[in-house]
Amino acid sequence: MRLPKFLAFFFALALSTVSCPFVFAEAADLQSEEQATYEKIYHHFIKEDYKTAYQLANRYLHSQKPGARYEDIQYLEALSLIKLGKTEEGNQKFEALENRPAAVVS
Repeated sequence: MRLPKFLAFFFALALSTVSCPFVFAEAADLQSEEQATYEKIYHHFIKEDYKTAYQLANRYLHSQKPGARYEDIQYLEALSLIKLGKTEEGNQKFEALENRPAAVVS
């Protein structure tokens, strides 16, 4: 059974703080950085600044390892491309998201 992202986060949070607080602190920094990036991209998307949203998402996706918000950022990248009139490229990004295996929460 796959947990919703918010429940998986709290579950991981509970396990991480018990098992290794130092590793968790570093992971929390990365998660907060990723969350801040996601919020910035989302903010530009909502304000219909699709070019900036796409540029930020693309830069992030090419420079980071997948994290908790990675798929959300890929989704905003694809939507931004479509809103910019690059429908074929945006649809290819959506297809790549749909065709890859789901992440397993352990």
